[in-house]
Amino acid sequence: MPTQPHSPTSTPSGPAHPTPHRSPAATAPVDIAGLLTSNRRPSSFTGVPTRFPAPKLDSPIGEIHCATTTIDIGGRLGARSAIKALQWQPRQPVTMSARPGLITIQAQPTGRWRVSGAGYVNLPARMRRASNIALTEHVLMVASPERDLLVVYDIALLATALAGTTPDIWRPQP
Repeated sequence: MPTQPHSPTSTPSGPAHPTPHRSPAATAPVDIAGLLTSNRRPSSFTGVPTRFPAPKLDSPIGEIHCATTTIDIGGRLGARSAIKALQWQPRQPVTMSARPGLITIQAQPTGRWRVSGAGYVNLPARMRRASNIALTEHVLMVASPERDLLVVYDIALLATALAGTTPDIWRPQP
């Protein structure tokens, strides 16, 4: 005798577990746009808050946007969020300068390099050599919209800065 297909909540010998009862409020559509533009949450909403506090602007360097990424084998920074925070467009001309541990990038109409057509920044070999930042390394991208500036930091430089500012936390391991 052929077997009959069964529903996910049953087995051939009967129901595996009862189907949960859902109230109309639990199945009602959620107004996502309303949630994103309001500080109020529906009483049934238990997820992550949709509004975050305003950023503190008392930083000595002003507002910044940070992202960590790696440099791929072609020299491309793998993240675009910091570039988007600067509102740089594809093919935007930029200038670059380097010193040990970091590369600075600024939008300039006469810049020698450009943001790629896909909106990424490629770090030329001479900039990577001058900064001692190698391919496939992790880096911190710090964007300053006020200065129209992107700084790419070697993670080792960041670790050194953290150890210097909070030595009680980052003391050497025995």
